[in-house]
Amino acid sequence: IKMKVSTICGSDIRCIYREHLGKGPEGYQGCVAGHEPCGQIVVEGPGLRRFKKGDRVIVYHISGCGMCNDCRRGFMISCTSAKFRRAYGWQRHGGMAEYILAE
Repeated sequence: IKMKVSTICGSDIRCIYREHLGKGPEGYQGCVAGHEPCGQIVVEGPGLRRFKKGDRVIVYHISGCGMCNDCRRGFMISCTSAKFRRAYGWQRHGGMAEYILAE
């Protein structure tokens, strides 16, 4: 996805200005910031079903395992898998990058 804009929110502000800077789940640990991204699809991956190249999209800020009860109900933010639950801008590159890979 080619990024058009990405915002910051209270979580970003807490990470930047609080004592735990760089620690915990909100720590920017080698990732490009921006966990509220939107842009345009420029390449279609093999699993793409509902969208097509050229579509403008808003990307949900957290990806999950897709298998647990919460993920299957659409609540990836509550995913129980530490391996797969990752937020854009925190554990994976976010919307301040020129492009992001969305799942």
